[in-house]
Amino acid sequence: MDMKETKELVAAIIDLIKLLKSHIEDGITIADAAIIYELINDPIYRKAVLGLKLIPEELKDMTADEALDLVQFAIEEIRA
Repeated sequence: MDMKETKELVAAIIDLIKLLKSHIEDGITIADAAIIYELINDPIYRKAVLGLKLIPEELKDMTADEALDLVQFAIEEIRA
C-alpha cells in the first residue's frame, strides 16, 4: 500500500511541532495563536486531516518494509 495519507499526516504533525517549538520558546503570545490558526487552515494540513479516515486502512496491512519507509520518511521530515 502507498501510505500516502499516513505520510501526509506525519509531515503535518512534524511541521506543527516545529512551528510550535519555534514560537513558544520565548513564551506564548496572541501573535503565536494567529500563526497557529493560519497554519491549521493551510491546505496542506486540511488535506492531511481529510485523509484521516483512510489511515487505519493503510496501517492495517502495513508490511515491515512499509513501516521502515514510514520511519525513514519521518526522520527526513524532522531533519528538514
